[in-house]
Amino acid sequence: MKSIKLIFEKFRVQIVFSLVVRIAFLFIGNGLDFYSWAKVGRIKQEYFSHYGVMRQYNYGPLFSEVLSIFWKISETTQSRIIDSTLFVYPNSYPTAIESFNIDIGLNFKILLLLFIFVFDLLIMFLLYELFNSKLASFWIINPYSILISSFWLREDSIMIAFILLFVYFYKKDNSKFAVIFLSFSIITKHLFIFFPVWLLFKNFKKN
Repeated sequence: MKSIKLIFEKFRVQIVFSLVVRIAFLFIGNGLDFYSWAKVGRIKQEYFSHYGVMRQYNYGPLFSEVLSIFWKISETTQSRIIDSTLFVYPNSYPTAIESFNIDIGLNFKILLLLFIFVFDLLIMFLLYELFNSKLASFWIINPYSILISSFWLREDSIMIAFILLFVYFYKKDNSKFAVIFLSFSIITKHLFIFFPVWLLFKNFKKN
């Protein structure tokens, strides 16, 4: 793999620009998913699993553990409250059994943005390694990836980074690491849940 330092120097303008824009969106507002992330982070402080308590989150457990850690840090550091959301359980019934207001700290949002941005950088490095510099540069500055990673604060970049790591190690014939990162991708978001089936058929036909 090419030197990370050299890659960073090559794309430093794009990286700085994309980070500044992401931080700007951080203070402009946020998408609806962000409130679900806050609910998951808060609920996991009291419950081992949020799946039986919260209906809005149907993704894998990996990202929810990250949300739980960031929520704990935000509470511990007494982060400034920037927003709030109402938690209602169960939200599909006529009468709620439980409901309370969740205050969201600034640190929670900042940690989440920086964490996702690290994976955006990882995607850029992998696209440069696997394909070319134009594609890598396009990823880090294109409006879609910026909005998804800052305004919406979605976990898509984490999933994509893991799947690209799978591709990288698969091309290197390192099946152990390839399977590990494929698994991480699936338990982050289940978009590639049928990908292992395709791999089995592909290898079966090859043999």
